[in-house]
Amino acid sequence: MIWDGVVIEDGVFVGPGVFFTNDRYPRSPRLPEAGNRYDSHDWLVHTKLSYGASIGAGAVILPGVTIGKFAMVGAGAVVSKDVPEYALVIGNPARVHTWVCQCGQPLAFEGGKATCATCNRPYQHEADKTICVER
Repeated sequence: MIWDGVVIEDGVFVGPGVFFTNDRYPRSPRLPEAGNRYDSHDWLVHTKLSYGASIGAGAVILPGVTIGKFAMVGAGAVVSKDVPEYALVIGNPARVHTWVCQCGQPLAFEGGKATCATCNRPYQHEADKTICVER
């Protein structure tokens, strides 16, 4: 289910059983002790899945994160922080495992440069940031 506050840009893949959350401190709105917390949308925390990102089956996306362009979230990962563009994150908590091409294939960097073995797109990586070099 896609909750309020979740923005999914074009070209995003969302696998089966993915969970999105939108409240950092959830309580039942019917709980008297929660007061009028849910009378406005101040509790709502926004999440963004950027163009071309892929979210694997059973992943959990916590509120307030941005999944970068062409990033990939592995199956079952629990994402609690922003995911950089082109990063493949796995685990709980999700951590960067490697970097991937726009076509989804892993990239092998040498000296901060890589060319995708499948589609030949060139990439540069420096300071935890990967960019596709325009041809």
